[in-house]
Amino acid sequence: SGINAEYGGQARVAFEAKEFAKAETFLLRAERPELAVKFYKDSGHWEDALRLTQEYLPHKLQQIQDEYESYLATSSGGGDDMLTPAKTWEANGDYSRAIEAYLKMTVMQTTDYALLEEVWYKALE
Repeated sequence: SGINAEYGGQARVAFEAKEFAKAETFLLRAERPELAVKFYKDSGHWEDALRLTQEYLPHKLQQIQDEYESYLATSSGGGDDMLTPAKTWEANGDYSRAIEAYLKMTVMQTTDYALLEEVWYKALE
């Protein structure tokens, strides 16, 4: 409808202005959570993309988590970026994937030895 298209246009303007919360609100009002997820992914805001997917598109959560893992594997993101999927899986009760993700952390991803020690202990919990 016209209202949905208007919200979509306002959302695009808000995302371009880096007003992410406002853009998300417009897209949710337009009933387009998948577009908000796309905007978040495209702008590197994976935690928000995962959060929205979990809340509004749970049937696509596995796909977005896989995309995020691929993104991490090809980017030079720091250790904190690597923890996002592990924390998400842990919060969702997918403990085997969370443990796997925690154990993937090595000195290749971060030289923060305290962080490495923390995530390895987390995997053992």
